[in-house]
Amino acid sequence: MKVIVIGYTEGVEALREAGHDVTTTDDFGTDALREAGVEEADAVVVGAGYPTQVVVADELNPEARIVVVADDVPDFVSGNADLILSTDLADRVTDAIEEEG
Repeated sequence: MKVIVIGYTEGVEALREAGHDVTTTDDFGTDALREAGVEEADAVVVGAGYPTQVVVADELNPEARIVVVADDVPDFVSGNADLILSTDLADRVTDAIEEEG
């Protein structure tokens, strides 16, 4: 599975160990996400501090599963993310990108 990780480093190694093709970025904006490959991604993981990237990722690839790892997110994130994990559940990010629904 192709996974783009934005502003979240803690779960990257676990995703790679699970066999996912992971690209990371800490950059903002449409061009940065295109360069990272978000348009071809199966899943996008977004860390705290990057809420606008959730909207951009969803616009560029509405088919990708978007998982946010943060304790506090603005309301607009809820409507654009498939799942929001608290940082207490961040160790479940690998499971979260693979879940259906």
